[in-house]
Parts: sequence; structure tokens; C-alpha cells
Amino acid sequence: MTPIGPVTRILLRPVLARLALILLLVEAVFLAESFTTLLEQALRYDGAVWDLGWLLVLKLPRILDLALALALLIALYFAVSEARARGELVILATAGIRWTRIVWFALSIGVVGGFVSLIVAGFVLPEARYSERITIAQLRTDYLTSQITRDGPRDTLHRLDGVTFIASAPDGLPENGPDTRGRLFFFQPQDPSNWRAGQSRDWTIKTGSADEVLVMKSLRLFQSPSRNQTGSFGPIHAFNVENAELAFSLASVVPAPNQSRSRAEKVLALSDADPRRLSGIAARALLVPFAALVALAAVALSAGDLSRLLALPAALLLVMVFDVAGRTLVTDAAARVPWLVLTPIVIAAYLGPPLAVILWRGETMMTPPRGRT
Repeated sequence: MTPIGPVTRILLRPVLARLALILLLVEAVFLAESFTTLLEQALRYDGAVWDLGWLLVLKLPRILDLALALALLIALYFAVSEARARGELVILATAGIRWTRIVWFALSIGVVGGFVSLIVAGFVLPEARYSERITIAQLRTDYLTSQITRDGPRDTLHRLDGVTFIASAPDGLPENGPDTRGRLFFFQPQDPSNWRAGQSRDWTIKTGSADEVLVMKSLRLFQSPSRNQTGSFGPIHAFNVENAELAFSLASVVPAPNQSRSRAEKVLALSDADPRRLSGIAARALLVPFAALVALAAVALSAGDLSRLLALPAALLLVMVFDVAGRTLVTDAAARVPWLVLTPIVIAAYLGPPLAVILWRGETMMTPPRGRT
């Protein structure tokens, strides 16, 4: 078993602790912004508390890949800066441990973070998006099914094969029992000038067979008036119907959730992946080791008070600029340049500039900044 090196022993725990704390705070802010929308959707379809909790969990991967790069930059910057200020890195240098070991540590943890970002963006996030859509669609299906088939009064409106049905709550008359569904009104247009309407005060839905059956008793039926020879309309025809039944399929009223996946919901597969999508995911994953090296470059350049004040904001801004501009350029080039040629160019463009700064100022990471002992 390989022993843990002194650089890893000094930096790993504070880096991971800060990284976890920053990611937790970022996800909490993101979920707080999404909470109202998800709560409205859950309440609209009578969702339970665990449905809302599951929807919140499915939102977590949405921002994780970008937050991971920024959080690692902040965590690594403060961990190295504090170890530098306490003189621990000077002790390591006195013991013969070069500053390049810190670079290898940052690059290693950045590469691991890049693989995590790749897995999240390519596999976890598509599954989360698909599960979120299916969960909301299933909540809607269950809600509409309950509204149609459950006993008791309700105030709902549904359309079935061109017929509009409106169910209203009981009016409180003495003959209405506690389980009465209330009134059911329907309107059926037959052609531009003819229609049929009716109202039932005793109706129910029979289930359990191949098709559901709407049973309407004590039905008052109205037929549109006919036009006489002079062109004027006659009286509206009214009928009393003792019992009427309408067979329908619940699946036609409440369609099942669409199980097919959109492009954003498909798990990443190298064999049939869209080059633009694959290159965008790879560029975001490469942003994590880039952010780790930028954190070391910011530490190396922060020698005075003013530079320490500006180093971290400038590093964060640089990472965000690289994220937007880099992904745009890489996705555009992916359709024209072969992967074997594009990959080393992109890696050199991302990792080369911060490595050049570190090679230039790397020795300064091991000594405390001016004004500190």
C-alpha cells in the first residue's frame, strides 16, 4: 500500500471539506430557487411530500458540473493559501519536497473531478431529466384519473371525443346525500349550427371492464332548434331520459406518459453521440482540472495585499469566461476537426496557460506572502 504523501496529508482534508461545503451551499441556493415551481406542480396534481422531495433530488445534478469547477477552485485556493501562510509549505520545501508535488496533487484531484463531471453530465443528468418529466407526467395522470373515477363531489372540466363534460359540486338540496357527485353537464357540438346538451343529477362511472362506462340517470337532454322554411329557428327540443350510458377508454382521456427520450434525456453513448453534445460535455469536464491549475496560479501570483485581494475574483471570472467561450469554440470545431487532432489541441489550450504561469511563479507558492511570517 502506497503511503500518503506529505502534500496530500496537508491539503486533501481541507480541500475536500471546503469543496463539500461550497457544493452544499450552491445546491441549496439552486433548490431554493426551484422550490416554488416544484411545489406548485406538486400541489396542482395533489402530490405528496415525498413526491416533492423526489423532484428536488432530481434537480440536484442540473448545476453540479459547473459548480464543481468553481467550488474546487475556491477550495484549493484557500487550502493552499492557508498552508502557505502557516509556513507548512516552507517546511515541506526545507525537507526537499518540491512545489511540483503540489501541482501534481491539484492536477490529480482536478482529473478526478473531471471524471465526476463527465459522469454527471453524460449519465446522471439525462436520467434525472427523464425521471423528472416522467414523475410530473405520472402525477398528472394519477390526478386526472382520480378526478374522473373517484366517488364524491368535484368541480372539474374534461373533454372526451369532442364532448365537454363539466362536473359541479352538489347544491345542498335535501335529496342530495353525502356521497352524491353533484351535477354533470355536457355539451356536444354536432355541426356549425347544431348542438346537443344535457344535465344529470345522478351519474357515476363504472370501472373494471375493458372500457369505463359513464352512467347518467335522470338526464335532461336539450337539442338545438331546427330552422323552419322561413329561416327562423324553432323552439329548443327538451327530452327527459331515464338512463343513458357512454362507454369510453380512460387512456384516451388520460394518456400515459410519453416514455420516449428527448436528445437531452438520452444517456451519453460514444457510438451514436452527437459530436456537439459530446464535445460540450468533454469541455465542461476539462474545466475542472483547468480550475484546479488556475487556483494554484492565483496563489502563485498573490504575493502582495492587492494581488491577494484580486486573485480569487479574477480566477473565478477567468473560469467562467473559459466555460462559455471554450465550450462554444470546441462544439463548433467538433463538427469539422477530427477528434484525434482536436483533443490534444483543446487539452493544451485549457491546461497550457495556467501551467505556464505556475512554471514561472511556482516557487513563490512555498513561501509565505510578504508581510506574514
